[in-house]
Amino acid sequence: MSQSLHNITLKQAQAVLDKHVQTPGPITFFERFPQSNAGQESYLIRLEGPRAYVLKLGVTDVLEVNSPYAPNALVSQYKLLSYLHTQKQFGSVPLPSPIAFDDSRSLLLQAYILLGLPPGVHTLMPLTAARSKMSLQQNVMTDLKMGALLHALHEVQNEWFGPPVMETDGVWSWQEAFTLMLEEALCATEASGGLEIGLDMSEIRRLLSRAIGAFIFDDAEVPSFIWFMGGEEDVYVSVREDDSEPQIVLALADLSYALWGDPLLERLFVDPKPSQALLEGYQTPLILYPRQKTKRMWYTLYTALVILLGPSVEETRRTWALDASRRAAEELKNAPSY
Repeated sequence: MSQSLHNITLKQAQAVLDKHVQTPGPITFFERFPQSNAGQESYLIRLEGPRAYVLKLGVTDVLEVNSPYAPNALVSQYKLLSYLHTQKQFGSVPLPSPIAFDDSRSLLLQAYILLGLPPGVHTLMPLTAARSKMSLQQNVMTDLKMGALLHALHEVQNEWFGPPVMETDGVWSWQEAFTLMLEEALCATEASGGLEIGLDMSEIRRLLSRAIGAFIFDDAEVPSFIWFMGGEEDVYVSVREDDSEPQIVLALADLSYALWGDPLLERLFVDPKPSQALLEGYQTPLILYPRQKTKRMWYTLYTALVILLGPSVEETRRTWALDASRRAAEELKNAPSY
């Protein structure tokens, strides 16, 4: 077991547990949690027995946290997770438990949140890694559960649209919120020298004006809870070799980009292409009219820009984002608005 990991030591991690957890006992396992992204570092901590925790450190100065496309502040993530725990439909969803948010910097140099993992989580295998180990039937059953999880998530609703940083704006229209988010991302892309995308920004804005005039985004009338950047790498499963039903043991441990908006914005609805089983598990049709396909193109463009503007982009995600942004920009030129 490593005694020091990047910004914190084992001794500091133990001090955090001693402060917030009743009779924690000594740490037996301490390593970097695989969901370390968005400029934030997370650590997996285990104690003797079934107890396990995730310690997530505050965002570094890689993005302006008051930008709509930037990762959510730690306090916002903590509040969002706490709110999810008040929702009855999440009784069977293995969410982490919000234990503490601390920005006093009395123990660590950064603000942090401490999360408790569901009991009995002994191994954390991302769904991306588990796919090849599962049979066809197990993959189908997992996708059905994924669809049901997203459906339950989207039933959690709010009064205003946008990421937490836009709460004080009180935006009641999704079209207004999303176009503001997209415009901020477009401006940041321009300021960054185009991020090697090679998009015609004037053409993008002309097409966006046409979409706004056709009220493309206005069919999302109720602000739903959107995981947004949550993907298969953020869902952890338990798989047995006897072809029994896999179990989702942890989800929603990272809410860096969660917001209130249109369910169709979810990255899981486009990357990878959702299976028929996931769509069946979701229960509600996502696209009924051609204009909704156009809307999904805009969402793909925005998702790609957020990835490219984010810190520490993995090469595979960067490649996907570059290709997706160019493809969406090209397809939008002839996309219907009806």
